[in-house]
Amino acid sequence: MALSRILIVEDTPFPRAILQRQLQQMGYEVIAAADGTEAWEILQTETINFVITDWLMPNMNGLELCRRIRQHDFPRYIYIILLTAKGDKNDLIAGLEAGADDFMVKPCNPLELKVKVLAGDRVLKYEKTLVDQHRKLERAHQQISDQLETTASNLRLAAKFQKALLPTESATIDDIRFESMFVPCEVVAGDFFNFFKLNEERTAFFLLDVAGHGIPAAMLSFTLSHVISPDPFQMQGVVMGHTTYGYLDFTNPMALAGRLNQIFEVRSDGQQYFTMVYGIIDKAMEEVHFTQAGHPPIIYLPHDAPPKLVGDGGFPMGVFPDTEFEVYSFPFRAGDRLFVYSDGVTTCFNPKNEPFSTERFMRILDKHRKAPLREGLLVTKKELHEWRLSDQFEDDLSVLAIERAPREDDRDGPRAVDLAELD
Repeated sequence: MALSRILIVEDTPFPRAILQRQLQQMGYEVIAAADGTEAWEILQTETINFVITDWLMPNMNGLELCRRIRQHDFPRYIYIILLTAKGDKNDLIAGLEAGADDFMVKPCNPLELKVKVLAGDRVLKYEKTLVDQHRKLERAHQQISDQLETTASNLRLAAKFQKALLPTESATIDDIRFESMFVPCEVVAGDFFNFFKLNEERTAFFLLDVAGHGIPAAMLSFTLSHVISPDPFQMQGVVMGHTTYGYLDFTNPMALAGRLNQIFEVRSDGQQYFTMVYGIIDKAMEEVHFTQAGHPPIIYLPHDAPPKLVGDGGFPMGVFPDTEFEVYSFPFRAGDRLFVYSDGVTTCFNPKNEPFSTERFMRILDKHRKAPLREGLLVTKKELHEWRLSDQFEDDLSVLAIERAPREDDRDGPRAVDLAELD
């Protein structure tokens, strides 16, 4: 399909009329201008992308018109054929440098004119195709950018909701102090932890770590957070003496772990699973009872003895349907501390591919045993950043720190703890 309009610029009436007639016979609509100034005014108001202009004209010659067209930011490409009586190579070079696409020597041969115009027509059609494709790509890119921004916005909102589900960083239930650290490696995380009061003597806590990262891990973590963390209204039955809510017995770590494993094993494809520690602090017995499902051991820090690891791993949740979970116990008396954490802490690798290690973590906690509970977590976070040499981590980092408040008569002196009870 031919172009609809061509602007011809010729100061001599007769050659202008001949050129206009030839182009009209080829099927083009032709607009004529007597010089470059008139042509420039037309280009400001008319949609034209093909110009045939004489070189020598008053007011504004063809060379200057070419330069002005190329310097102006038109929304379309304008193809220019420069008519000249000159045949000198230097003149042709000057025309090309000014922005002309092609040349014709006057007087115009009708056959040559047709060939030159058709060639320019093909160039403009190709250019239009490229422009259309570019615009399609821009629209597609914008759509993708909008979708990415929507996704990012939704992820930020999901992260906000996820963080809102977590307990406050510092909390106290009776004489038990809780502090926490939560550093997702992506916008949303697969780690989750919580604690809640079962009755006047017992308080439950847990920390879980869903395998993988990002949205899939976060979705399972979100589901688990609702299953394992009943709200206060749901917990009224437990406080009043009933031991179960729904299908979970929150007062029995082993039974709870077994039931969770059954529930999520039938929904798992073997690729998505989670590890967990679920424990109960019994104030009357001054003990902690917990079950461990493929999770790192608890770090137990008596107030007057070195830290010790409790628990030996076990199988993760959602892998084997008939897994039996053990219950571990250790004393938890006034001034004692315990730390539950995800393996993202201890397996955090530095640029030399060396893990942060459980031993290094325990040394930090031991060194700051006399400081407030939060200080040990803040130092740990700082040490992890320095170890990693980056603010970005490969895995989610979570730590739940728990301290039994010292008794008034124990604040000034050490108290012996029989670590043999842990063996």
